[in-house]
Parts: sequence; C-alpha cells; structure tokens
Amino acid sequence: MRLTDRDRKIIESILEEKTDDFILLAQIAGLDPKRDFRGLNLRGVDLHGKDLAGFDFSDADLSFARLSSSNLNNAILDRADCTNVDFSEATLSGCSTKETILKGATFHGDRFSMTTNADKGLSGEREELSPSLEKALSELRQSAEAAPDAFRLKLEGGLNNLAKRLSDLGRKDEALTAAQKALEIYRALAADRHAFRPKLATTLNNLAKCLSDLGHRYDALTATQDALEIYRALAADSPYAFRPKLATTLNNLAFLLYKLGRRYGALTAAQEALEIYRAFPTSKETAAVSIAPARTTAAQTYDEDPTIWFETKRMTGGSRNILDLSMKSLIEHGDPVDTPFDLGRSSFMRGGVVFFGLNPKATDTTQNITLNFEEVDYIGNTILFPVGDKANGTWRLQIKGTSYSNKKITDALRAKGEEYYLVKKVITFTKIRDDYYFMSVFPETELENFKASSRILARNGITRNAKLLGLL
Repeated sequence: MRLTDRDRKIIESILEEKTDDFILLAQIAGLDPKRDFRGLNLRGVDLHGKDLAGFDFSDADLSFARLSSSNLNNAILDRADCTNVDFSEATLSGCSTKETILKGATFHGDRFSMTTNADKGLSGEREELSPSLEKALSELRQSAEAAPDAFRLKLEGGLNNLAKRLSDLGRKDEALTAAQKALEIYRALAADRHAFRPKLATTLNNLAKCLSDLGHRYDALTATQDALEIYRALAADSPYAFRPKLATTLNNLAFLLYKLGRRYGALTAAQEALEIYRAFPTSKETAAVSIAPARTTAAQTYDEDPTIWFETKRMTGGSRNILDLSMKSLIEHGDPVDTPFDLGRSSFMRGGVVFFGLNPKATDTTQNITLNFEEVDYIGNTILFPVGDKANGTWRLQIKGTSYSNKKITDALRAKGEEYYLVKKVITFTKIRDDYYFMSVFPETELENFKASSRILARNGITRNAKLLGLL
C-alpha cells in the first residue's frame, strides 16, 4: 500500500505528539466526529471526562469503555454495543440510544438525560415510571390469572405498551418481564380463538425486540421464528392482509441471523422479504430491506393492531347484520388526544366510522372491507352513509360479505344456532389493514368487562341513550 503525502504527515504528527489522549490524536488524524467513529471497535477505550458532544458512535463497539464524566450531549449511540460501559457522572442530554445494548452499563449522578427515540426526551437521574404507572403495572400483574377475554385484551395491550415504555427508559430487564407476561396471556387467548393469532405474532415480535436489546439473540431468534410461523400460516390464508407483516418479520429474522454470524441464512431471509415487498410497490419498507446491521431494524412492533368493540343490542337489517357507526361520539371516559378520534372537544370525539379509515363528513364515500370471522375471509362488507328512506343520519357497516368459496357470512352467523346471532352481543374488530379486519363476537354478559377494560369508552352516538363502543 502506497501512502500519500497527507497520510505521511498525519502519521508523523501523531508520532511526534507525546500523548495518549484519544480525542487529541483523532483531531490530529483529521477524523470527523460526525462520521468517522461509526462502526469502530472502541472496546475498552478510556474516554473519561472527554468532550464527545455530537459524536456519532452508531454501530460502534464501546463495550467496557470508560465514559464517566464525559460530555455526550446530542451524541448518537444508535445500535452501539455499550455493554458494561461506565456512564457515571456523564451528561447525556439529547443522546440518542435507539437499539443500543446497555446491558450492565452503569449510570450514577444527577445529570442523566437521554433521548431514546426521535421525538421523545426522557429526563432525570434515572428515568422512573410515575407512581400511577408503577401501580398500574402491579395491578396488571395481579390480574393476569383467570381474567375474562375482555380484560385480558386490555391487560396484554397494557403490558405491551408498558414494555415499550420501560425499554425506552433503558429498563430492559423489566421490559422483558412485561413482554413475557403479555406473551403468556396471548398464548392462552390464541389457543381458544383464531382471531387472536395476529396479536400473538405481534407480541412474539415485541418479545424478540426485548430479548435482542438485552443481547439474548438466540432467544430473540426463537421468538422471531415462532412469529414467522404464525405469519406464514396467516399469509397462506389471507395473503393481502398478512404478506407485508410476513415480510417485516423475515427482515427481523435477517437482522438477527446477521448479528449471529449466519450470513447465508440472513441473506436468504432478506431476499424473501424483498420479494414480498416488491409485490406491494406502495410499501415504504421496500427500499429499506437490507441485512446490513446499520440499516436493518429489529422487531419494532408494539401493540400495532388496534381493537375497537361495539355493543349491538337490537341491530338492523333483515338478517340483523347492520351495525351503526356514529359520525360523532359522546365520551364516557378516556382521552382521544393524539388519536384519529380527537375532535378537539372534551366531551365529544369522532365516531366509530373513523376506526375504519373514513372521514365522518365524507358521506358520499363507500368502502368495502374484508372481515375474517372464525378463520374465513369474507369480502364485500360495505361501509356507507345511507340516504333516502333508509337514512338515519349515521354510517352503517353491512356485514354481508362472501368467502372465496361463495359462502355468505350471514349463513356462517346463522349456523351458530341463533336466529339473529349478532343481536345483544359485543363485536370486536381488530385492524390489520384499512380494508381488512378480524371480527370476534362475545356474549352481552361480557359488556361490563369490556367497559372496564377500555382506555376510551364512548357512546356510538351523541346521547347517553346511544349504544356503547370502546377502544382497547
């Protein structure tokens, strides 16, 4: 290798400088702190008391490094290995730690403040959950045993969200505990009801992320493979709904295999993911598929499939198969701020039709959706705003779809042994895509459990006489 004159001058300057100061030597070498430290092997380096503000250590190996009393304000530690790093008395205001491995890292002193995602700052000596959230976690744990389906749905959603919050706070072990409890609940739910299998797969991906964050990549691989098995089965029955989720999980698998040194397997999984993404040209993920660790994300889903429920009471239509969807809803409890339901008013929110991706005021719109009921896809269920003699001033969901084998959903409901199976029930819809939902039906006796389990409870209309709806 031939050295340039510039290279020789840099080497001579370094040799002449009688110091082992890492930062000074880096400055002499002309290294750019915003670019040239990415992915470096800095294992065990002593950076005590150094000014590292704005440095980009993305993907670097900083394990066992000494960063005590250093200035890491606005530094980037994304995906870096910070195992057993000493951060005591370091200032970390605005420091980004997305997917950073912090197992065994120590934080002491009162100047800890880091950013764990692009939008949210976390501050304090060691960011703690509020007493109310700590109490909620305790109550969730105590209520796990023998809970009815409605509360178990709420419980799992709470645990998944709690796992994400704990992970964002750097409390990786506690995040893992919450994710494991969520998985336990959904395994039980999915054993009885096919409709919960997508949530089970989501929860397995959540668990895989928590395990990967702690460096338990073999266990994370097992969880991802379990999620993959579920998504393969779901995609085989409903390719439009689940092939994108299958591709995301394959991409997660590729990431883990790459990290474990299994390059051929990683490449195979990434190629399969890319083939699926290419079949969905509007997908944002298509261009992001890569097995390079700096570009591939691990499992990142947290309770991503929202669920809404409706009290049915009498229902309408000849087969009692028409569900009213309000334009506006009276709020019983909960806060719709930062949700699509937010109307900017304390007492009212947008109505149930919003859950299905429709603008309540766009009354000239009609949308057909697919409902998966008891493992069968029924296409052609119509959401519309009726006019003329049949108008009642509200949107309607006509549950009237037909399967690919020409079986009507109304016949499937009638086969349940009741003349009007949907009357006096609670119906849940779990969104997979804007035009694809899992539908489950519960007895009216579960209504109180659904009410108690809802983060937002409202009326399916603007009066207190209207039927209830809730978001879990």
